[in-house]
Amino acid sequence: MYDPEYAGTWDRFDAKFDFRPSIYEFPGITEPSPSITWSLDELNDDPGYRKLDRLVDVVRDGLTGCSKPGESLRILDWQHTCYGLRPDLPKTDSPG
Repeated sequence: MYDPEYAGTWDRFDAKFDFRPSIYEFPGITEPSPSITWSLDELNDDPGYRKLDRLVDVVRDGLTGCSKPGESLRILDWQHTCYGLRPDLPKTDSPG
């Protein structure tokens, strides 16, 4: 994302969820109600990445079902490059 778009997106996210980035203290947001949080610990022992691939497919299906065709979603990661995603497009090997 270009810098003004990036900063504005993070500002809105922080205002809505009280974002507290940390690798030690969880959760890092004030979770909305209702919400669900689950552990990804089982992915630590996934040598063929089958569980991870299935998780990616399930999340993508959920995002597709919650967005309009042609709509681009913003993927935020405080430790990595943020990007846009069109969940209605076919899956590729690189972010969208």
